Amino acid sequence: MESSHKLLKPKTSILAIAFGVFVIATTVTARQVKEEEKTSATSAPLEVQRKSLLLQQNSVHGQLSQTPARKPMLPDDFIAPMTGSPDDFISPLIPPVSLPPDCPPLKSEEIAMLVNEAASAQQVKPELIRAVMKQESGFKPCVVSPKGAEGLMQLMPETARAFNVSDPFDPKQNALGGTAFLKQLMTKYKDDLKLALGAYNAGANAVDNAAGGLPDTTETQNYVSSILAGLEAEKTNSTSSGEVPKKQ
Repeated sequence: MESSHKLLKPKTSILAIAFGVFVIATTVTARQVKEEEKTSATSAPLEVQRKSLLLQQNSVHGQLSQTPARKPMLPDDFIAPMTGSPDDFISPLIPPVSLPPDCPPLKSEEIAMLVNEAASAQQVKPELIRAVMKQESGFKPCVVSPKGAEGLMQLMPETARAFNVSDPFDPKQNALGGTAFLKQLMTKYKDDLKLALGAYNAGANAVDNAAGGLPDTTETQNYVSSILAGLEAEKTNSTSSGEVPKKQ
């Protein structure tokens, strides 16, 4: 009996092992089936998307094949043609100068006061100062010329500095500085009014280098002639009105 029981135990163990293997195999198979189902379920939408992309690509290729070929573009096709003058496209290198606003001429009593004070300070005839002032600025203290001369008697910046004019638009400073400059020129040219006026307008170097004494430029010739004519007319008017003409 004991030997019989000993022989039966190995059989029982083998059966248990076989059953365990069966259970494991069944479980693995079930898992594989589930994985295949998942893969199949996932791959189905991907296949649909792939087919949709193929249809879109075919549609695009079809549209491109129906579009007429375009002519190759040349370099000029990328540059808009210029219309107008070059100044419309190129800004000037020098910024525009902002000139002072226009101003009315001084009143006659203000002019008389400035002229008499300057004439007394420099021993220059008041009618000459008035004539130069009128010719230069028309009695407007804010005038600036295209060349940069400023104020009543149109002093250039270097001339203003030479005669201690700190504000060329101040009527009194300008009148005193301009008269001092005129007196200096009258002394230089020994009271030759034509040469002094020519130098006031064109500069002493221009007068010194001119063959005839007066620069042969239309501006300077007209400038001197206009002032001399004004002085002569003022002398004539003074004589006709009974005033005793002042010595020149």
